[in-house]
Amino acid sequence: MKAAIERLARGLSDAVFPPICVHCRGLIETAGATESGFRHVCAKCAALIEFVQEPHCSTCGHPFYGEMEGARMCPHCEGLDPAFREGRTAVLFKGPVRALVIELKYHHGLHVLEDMEQLFRRAPHVLALVRGATLVPVPLHSRKARHRGYNQAELLAAGLARAAGGGRACRALASAQHRHGDADRV
Repeated sequence: MKAAIERLARGLSDAVFPPICVHCRGLIETAGATESGFRHVCAKCAALIEFVQEPHCSTCGHPFYGEMEGARMCPHCEGLDPAFREGRTAVLFKGPVRALVIELKYHHGLHVLEDMEQLFRRAPHVLALVRGATLVPVPLHSRKARHRGYNQAELLAAGLARAAGGGRACRALASAQHRHGDADRV
């Protein structure tokens, strides 16, 4: 019954406020949203999303194209000594994925979190690493949290934990200093 009411409410909201693709700004047809699995990325733009698969850099997760032998570290990570065992990347940060991140970070687009969780669900190598882990999101200074109203890293960590079905997100860290210029970074 609850699912039927949610579908009805979503249908009514779509009739009043039709969903628009965050990348191409085109109207998303209901059939297209179901087909692509995304609510705020049209089927045409969803086809542009590049999911990362093996082989990839063991430090940053960036993909290697072609066959790979030996150590799996990209030129950007050579010489680094990270404080973590391994990094994984679900998708490349370009096109529709970049538009989703910008919508969340700069336009208060909390509505795209559902699509971002869908990206995580389609990256089994990322979910395998996260399953059973404790995710500690990057802390946000209290001044910036008050201004923005939310910490996107915290929301993404919660979505990733849900997608993995066996991780948890926590707030173990706090930001002691306010950095100016965060708006320049994506």
